[in-house]
Formats: sequence, structure tokens, C-alpha cells
Amino acid sequence: MLSQIGDIFAWVYNLAVYLTNKFNKRFGRFLGFFVDFMPITEIFLTLFLVGIFFTIYLLLKLIEDFV
Repeated sequence: MLSQIGDIFAWVYNLAVYLTNKFNKRFGRFLGFFVDFMPITEIFLTLFLVGIFFTIYLLLKLIEDFV
């Protein structure tokens, strides 16, 4: 169970890094000063995505218990 959670966290972190890189390539020229703070965006995006996936996981477990 813990290894699955670790795998999910690693996948979500890699997704966050990928999305942040895409964001930097697309909007980096226009944001200027804020580009320096993009690693903070990685942390918040990771926590947000982990929260979404964990909520979906709990909902699926709840549905599975009723079926």
C-alpha cells in the first residue's frame, strides 16, 4: 500500500515538473520576474494534484466497498 502511494506521488511530481516546464516555455518570456519563483509552483502543483488523486482514490475505495 505504501509503495503504491509512493509511486503515485512520484508520478504526480513528475507530471508537475513536466507541466511547469511547459508553462515556463510558453509564458516564461511574458512573466519575467515571476519565472524565478516557478519551483514554488512545482510544490503547490504537486500538493494539489496529490490531493485530487487521493480524493479520487478514496471515492473509488468507497464505491468499491458498497458494490
